[in-house]
Amino acid sequence: MICPICGTRNEPGTRLCSTCGFILGSAPADPLGDRLIEKQGYALLRPASRLEKLENTKRGIALVLALVIIVIVVAIIAAVNLFSDDAVLSATLFYDYFPGTGSSPGTVRIWGNVLNWGESAGSGHLTITISDNAGHVLKDRIDVGPVPPNGAVAVGKTYVWDYGYAAGVLDPVTVTYDL
Repeated sequence: MICPICGTRNEPGTRLCSTCGFILGSAPADPLGDRLIEKQGYALLRPASRLEKLENTKRGIALVLALVIIVIVVAIIAAVNLFSDDAVLSATLFYDYFPGTGSSPGTVRIWGNVLNWGESAGSGHLTITISDNAGHVLKDRIDVGPVPPNGAVAVGKTYVWDYGYAAGVLDPVTVTYDL
């Protein structure tokens, strides 16, 4: 039986093509293009030339090499990040805004954690920015650390924010931070 994919002549009764592994007796996987020739009313498959087989082999080798290179690069990046001795800090902060009433000023309370995902202790600085829609801005820097390896440090601070009551408008407050 002739394989409809690669044109290899296989022994009668063979289930798989000995060259490409195609299941004999099933429909071709893709159009055969110029390899399909018509002769005396029958559609015949022209066997693949040595050049076509060589090109297919080259493409396969190139694909395998590209995949190997990608896997190696990803493994190197993962190893550098996974086995790094450096501290890797991240922060999760929350805030509450308590508008002032009467003669008492408003406050903004910030609290949360700074986490260290690395294998060594680390320190950092939180840059806090509090702002409202009226354009009032308060900036502060909180020193954090040392944060133990694979550990966390609690952070908390309360700021006086009397702009809302003094201006007669309760603008929403926004807090941003950068570590």
